[in-house]
Amino acid sequence: MEYNTNEIGITIITIVLNGQDQIAQTIESVILQKTIPIEYIVIDGISSDNTLDVINRYKDHIDIILSEKDSGIYDAINKGITLAKFPLIGIIHCGDFYSNGILLDVFEAYKKTNADVIYGDIEIVQIIDGETISKYNLRADHTRLQKKMSIFHPSTFIKKSCYVKNGYYKKKYKCVSDYDLILGLYLKKYNFFYLPKVLATFRTGGLSSSNDKLLVFENFRLRWDRFGFTIAFLYLILNGTISLYFIFRRTIFIFIFGKKRYLSSKKMKKLHTVLN
Repeated sequence: MEYNTNEIGITIITIVLNGQDQIAQTIESVILQKTIPIEYIVIDGISSDNTLDVINRYKDHIDIILSEKDSGIYDAINKGITLAKFPLIGIIHCGDFYSNGILLDVFEAYKKTNADVIYGDIEIVQIIDGETISKYNLRADHTRLQKKMSIFHPSTFIKKSCYVKNGYYKKKYKCVSDYDLILGLYLKKYNFFYLPKVLATFRTGGLSSSNDKLLVFENFRLRWDRFGFTIAFLYLILNGTISLYFIFRRTIFIFIFGKKRYLSSKKMKKLHTVLN
């Protein structure tokens, strides 16, 4: 599908699988901001709960609803990007949401700068059993991308032309393909513009040790592909050791004090930052 390079607007993509309890908040955070040209695409991976019914309640405000099987999160995102008609694309997953009026700020920044990548800070909300345990903000900084994923996918907007010229998200990764793509744009010296405010809220119920291990492995693999074995091995030695330490400490802390108290602690913020 050809996308419109002349008409200025933002395409927002939401992907979801079995998110009946959270999808409404995500959708509303997009459609209530339609004071600017927005195309909204929702990709459902054939949910087995009532997610699609909830989505269809908003169908008059959603430009494209696609419900079909996919091979994973990045495959679903790629489908949305292919369908996008506007030159700037934002991706907000089920459960996450935009701050009020923030898409207008992004739109104005894009018109002013014509940047390839526009990004901002993010709010992290820790939720367990429907209860908000903690909130904190993380500052984004694209100049640190060679060291780690230092900007945040929900609060990042990328030109469709960047995907067309450089390829979409690699499906071989399960959780770091966004880092790989954004890092590639940075290494090729695409134009990044930092908007100094919280652009999105990321909802999490807490990290699991299996995700920690997968992050370390995929970051190792990514660095091997991008920088060679030596850099990847040094990363593995340093971050693998740090991750094992935090996993062990977290296991002990949760065993003694409980998961809710652990996630509400300041140490959780440090752990999240280190592992990413």
